[in-house]
Amino acid sequence: TCVKGVLLVVTLGWGLSSIAEFIAIQSAVGTGFRNAYHLFELTWLILLASLSFKTEHALEQRRAASIEFNKQPPKTTSTLLTKAQQKDVAQVLKNEMQNNLLFLDPELTLSALAKRTELREQMISETLNSYLEQNFFEFVNSYRIHYACERIKDASTSISNIAIEAGFNSRTTFYSAFKRIKGCTPSEYRIALANHKTCSNGTI
Repeated sequence: TCVKGVLLVVTLGWGLSSIAEFIAIQSAVGTGFRNAYHLFELTWLILLASLSFKTEHALEQRRAASIEFNKQPPKTTSTLLTKAQQKDVAQVLKNEMQNNLLFLDPELTLSALAKRTELREQMISETLNSYLEQNFFEFVNSYRIHYACERIKDASTSISNIAIEAGFNSRTTFYSAFKRIKGCTPSEYRIALANHKTCSNGTI
């Protein structure tokens, strides 16, 4: 905005200056008008210099503010719990999974788990991420896969049915989680069990 103002003044001043000079040459008044013209010319030059200074000052302030902002250290996310408290929360979560089998619910969410355990969602997330080094789905799916491994021992039950029983919404999600944790597919795991062998990552 300041730069536009300067350009406007320059253009206007130049135009008026040209007109005044032309009139001064043509006018019979002569010296008196020329003096008025020079006074006008001096006035708008002073105005131009003032606006230029203000523009440069504003730009300098903006650059200084930008530099100061970049110098500020990044904000860190504060934690709610100490390590000891995270350990206690982790135990509560594990008890709910092991004793009440919450992971079998395919609709289980962080909100539902928080309501069931009477813990704040942020406390659960912090404990999972910082203490157990897992996100919510990795935590829940680890219990589902463990349950599925026990059910796979029963050769009469199909893999697809086991996936549903374990709390998975789809066969694809089940296979993906199973291979990530066990290092093989559910079918390969069943075959390995039958032959008393292990999967590629040594698990059985």
